[in-house]
Amino acid sequence: MPEEKQATGNRWWLSLTRLLFAFLVALIILLGVFHIPAVQNWAVHQLTNTLSKRLGTQVEVGYLYLRFFDELVLEDTYIEDIYGDTLLAAKNLNVNFSLNPIKLLSGQLYIEEISLNDAQLKQRREAGESLNTLAIALNRLFPPKDKNNTLRIST
Repeated sequence: MPEEKQATGNRWWLSLTRLLFAFLVALIILLGVFHIPAVQNWAVHQLTNTLSKRLGTQVEVGYLYLRFFDELVLEDTYIEDIYGDTLLAAKNLNVNFSLNPIKLLSGQLYIEEISLNDAQLKQRREAGESLNTLAIALNRLFPPKDKNNTLRIST
């Protein structure tokens, strides 16, 4: 009887080890695949289309890649504001995000940090408007759940 329990325990441990190994191999393959130029071009196309639709403006990204699994690097990024002027032009835009599995499985993405290098960020607020162009863009990207709780950024 103890030999059967030991065999069951060994099988359980072996299954867990195989599962973890398969997970690590899948992550390594995913990172490797993301370095293929055709995959990067597809990702840039998907990203720019999604952002353009959400913002209602032109968005361009020259190149993107994942650094580790929690940092997205965008190079040669251009985002227009709602008036057709430059809102953001950046040589490098780095986005660090949390890999909290509970939040990811519930469809939430927590951005820890956004950093810009060699960038221009231009804001403007028209007379009578309560929000500037940056706040408008951020509200379009991340719509508030409560309509009375809009993001306000002072200029």
